[in-house]
Amino acid sequence: MPWDTPYTALPKQAASGVTHFATVSALAAIGFVSGVANGYNGTILEGAIPRLWAVHALTSTLEVGTFGCMMSVGGLVGSLACTEVAYRLSRRSMVVLGEMVIISGVVLFAVAPMSSLRLTGRLLTGIGIGICGLAKPLIVSELAPAEMRGMLVSLFAVGQSVGMNVMYVVDWLLPPPTVEWAWRVGVLIGGSPAVIVVILAALTPRSCYWDVVPSSLPDAKRATSEDTALQQFRRMFTFEPWELRRNFLLIVALMFGYNLSGTLIIANYASQILAAAGTSNRALPIIIGLVQFLGLISATFGSDRFGRRPLLLFSCALSSGCLFAIAALLTQAGSVLGSALTPLLLSLMVAVEYAVGAGLNPIRIILSAELMPSRYRSFGMSLGNAVGWGIALLSLFLFPVLSAVLHGPAPQFAFFGIVVSLLTILLSLQLPETKGIDFDSQVVAH
Repeated sequence: MPWDTPYTALPKQAASGVTHFATVSALAAIGFVSGVANGYNGTILEGAIPRLWAVHALTSTLEVGTFGCMMSVGGLVGSLACTEVAYRLSRRSMVVLGEMVIISGVVLFAVAPMSSLRLTGRLLTGIGIGICGLAKPLIVSELAPAEMRGMLVSLFAVGQSVGMNVMYVVDWLLPPPTVEWAWRVGVLIGGSPAVIVVILAALTPRSCYWDVVPSSLPDAKRATSEDTALQQFRRMFTFEPWELRRNFLLIVALMFGYNLSGTLIIANYASQILAAAGTSNRALPIIIGLVQFLGLISATFGSDRFGRRPLLLFSCALSSGCLFAIAALLTQAGSVLGSALTPLLLSLMVAVEYAVGAGLNPIRIILSAELMPSRYRSFGMSLGNAVGWGIALLSLFLFPVLSAVLHGPAPQFAFFGIVVSLLTILLSLQLPETKGIDFDSQVVAH
C-alpha cells in the first residue's frame, strides 16, 4: 500500500477540476518571469565583480570567490528550507515569499555601503532563488498536461537564459567599470522581474490549488504530524522499491553534473576565462548567452517531441568533448596559437553553453519532477536542488582560487569534462524515458 504524505494531497485536490489552458499559460508566464529573475541575479557577478574590483571594493581572489559562492550558500539554505516550506505554505505564499526575499536581497546588495552587507544581500538573494527554484517548476509540472509538460517546465530555464542575456547587455551598456555607481544600477535592475511575479501572484484568482496549505488537508494532517524530512528520507531508502531510490539518485547525479558542467563557470567568469586567452572584450559574453538561449529554445520544443533521454545524452556527450577541448586550448594560452586562440576558445565555450542549454539544463528540471512519484516529488526536488546548490557553492568559490594556484583554469575544465563523461555513461545505463508519463505512475524501466 503506498505511503500517503502531504505531497500527494495537493495534486489530488488540484486534479479534481479541469485544467484550463489559460491557467497553464498564466503559470508558464510566472515560471518564465521567475526564471528571468533567477538568471539575471545568478550571473550578475559576471558584470559586478570586475566593477567592484575596479573601484577597490574587492581586493583579493579570496573575496572574489566568497562573493561568487554566497548566493549558492543562500540557494542551499532555501532548498533545504523547502522540505518544510512545501508542507507549511500554500503555493501562492511560496511564490510571494521567494520573490520578496529576492527583492530584499537585491536592494541590500545594491545600496550597501560595506562588503559585509553586500554579502548578506547576496545570501538573501540566494535564499529567495532557492525557494523559487523549487516552487515554479513544481507548480507548472503539477498543473501542466503530460503532453506539454516538457515545454512548459522548460520555460523556467528559458527565462533563466533570457535573464542572463539581459544582464550581459545591461553590463555592456553601463558606463566603464571605474564609475562607482554603475554596478549598483546593474544589481538593482535584478529586482524588477521579482516585482512582476509578486504582482502576477497577487492578481491570480483564489483557488484550492493556489491557496490551500498542504498540511491543512485531511489526507495530509497525520503524515505532517508524524513525518520529518529525515523520516521521509529514511522511509524512501528503507521501504520503497529500488527503482524509486535509483530515480532519486539520478536526480542527484543530474544536479551534480549540471553544476560541474562548466556552464556556471562560463556564465559567471567568462571575462576572466577569455582574459586568460588574451582578450578583454566585454561584448563576447553576450554571444555566449545568446547561443545558450538558442539551445534552450530547441530543448523547449524538442523535449516533448523527441523525449528526455536522447536530448540529455546528446547534450552530455557534446559538452564533455568541448570541455576537454577547452582545457587543451587553455594550456596553450600565450604560446604558438597567438591570436587564433580567442575565436577557438570562444567557439568551444559557445558550444558548451548550447549543448547544456539544449539538454542538461532544462531536462534536469523536468526529470526532477517526473522521476519522483507525487508523495515524494517536492521532497526529492528540494534535496536535489540542495545538492546542486552545494556543488555550485564549491565550484564558484574555488574557481578563482584554484585558477590562481594552478596558473590558469585549464585543469578545472579537464575535471568538468571527466565529470560530464561519467554522467553520460551513468545516464546511458540507468535513465528511463519519462516523456508523457502520468504523475501517479512510477518509472521502473527503460
